[in-house]
Amino acid sequence: MTRRLAIVALCALSGCGLNRPYPETAYYVLEVPEPPDAPQVADGARVIRVPRATVAPPFRSRVLQYRVAANQYAPDFYHNWADDPGALVSAAAAEALAATGVFMVVTPGSEAVAAETLELNVTELYVDVTGSTPTAVLAIQATLLDDGGTVLGSRLLKRTEPAASAEAPDAVRAFNTALQGLLIDEAERIARRSR
Repeated sequence: MTRRLAIVALCALSGCGLNRPYPETAYYVLEVPEPPDAPQVADGARVIRVPRATVAPPFRSRVLQYRVAANQYAPDFYHNWADDPGALVSAAAAEALAATGVFMVVTPGSEAVAAETLELNVTELYVDVTGSTPTAVLAIQATLLDDGGTVLGSRLLKRTEPAASAEAPDAVRAFNTALQGLLIDEAERIARRSR
């Protein structure tokens, strides 16, 4: 008992009190900025549905994940996605498709009949800090289906984007750059196929 009191007294004198504030949790979004000259969606545009993206189990958490060694990841509990990563990716994909002006994009819950569905499966979503430069790694399996469920095409979209630092704000900026490149390219490819 005397030993415990001595440890508590020593801790109090050294400034390691229990009243130290915890770091605040920060929340981030994945987004594709809307281009300033995005065309208006034409009347009679094809309707495409974008359901919520699925996310591979290791990256499904809202907590940002860092790859620290081969097959080893560390979560950053103070830096989180503002929503489920699958919801953020599908919302960004819907915006990228709408920006082409070719599609009327609908999301789950809509009564609209869609001619096509774009299914997205996020297979990688992490910051790789094993090399000399921190890198945001994003991979998405994109599958386009017709209204009968027939696969029209499927591609693995993957991009690595260097981050200015391993700090979460810089990593998220790199994720958004990677996401923008992937989704805008894929949206344009799908739009060209449908013209």
